Amino acid sequence: METNTSSTLTVRIERHLLDTIKTANLTSGMPIPSEIQTVKDLQISRGVVREAYRSLESLGLIEIKSGKRPVIKDPDPASLIKFLDFHRDIGHFSIDAILEAVRGIELSAVQLAVQRADDDNRKTLNNIYLELEKNADKSFAFLSELKNFHETVILISANPIYRLFFSALYSQLNANLTEAFLSLSKKEKKKLLKMHKNIVSAFNNKKSADSAYAFIEYADALKEILLKPKHAEE
Repeated sequence: METNTSSTLTVRIERHLLDTIKTANLTSGMPIPSEIQTVKDLQISRGVVREAYRSLESLGLIEIKSGKRPVIKDPDPASLIKFLDFHRDIGHFSIDAILEAVRGIELSAVQLAVQRADDDNRKTLNNIYLELEKNADKSFAFLSELKNFHETVILISANPIYRLFFSALYSQLNANLTEAFLSLSKKEKKKLLKMHKNIVSAFNNKKSADSAYAFIEYADALKEILLKPKHAEE
């Protein structure tokens, strides 16, 4: 019974703190009421209050440092990554499902990015493509520039939710991408380069529809590479 009561109080404190943050229009980096202040305000034991603060910290909502008031944390994919890691490990999420989610986010992001890109953005993307082309014979460098290319597109879209979920979902593919790209043929790399050149061209010509078409081609190719049966590589 005590456990249930404690749990109910913890939820009540969490809601109180979240309501305080919303009402005061607090944003990232700003301090929230201390544990001691919350104990006084709600007349609840320090132990239960501390549990509520630790719960919000584990969710990545606040940051707690010794001797200082807790502050609101910047959006961070770390908590989402832990969540995805766990559910992937126990078989709830497959690579196929993760690829579909990444595809959906990037397909929307690339069209938005084309609309929002300025000359500096387009220049940056062009330069990354040139690095991608230059490192076509170096598997790790090629993969690194490929990831950089897609992260840049997400950044240009200027949508923080896309950025958060893309980072978390892409982290689930790292091991698979590394393994797959080590065995990519020159023909497959050439195909990927052409697709990314088409994406860059769509940015330069400010054509969202063309960027979507080029990205769909890439997403389909990536899925084929990652889900390719092992015996097909031998």
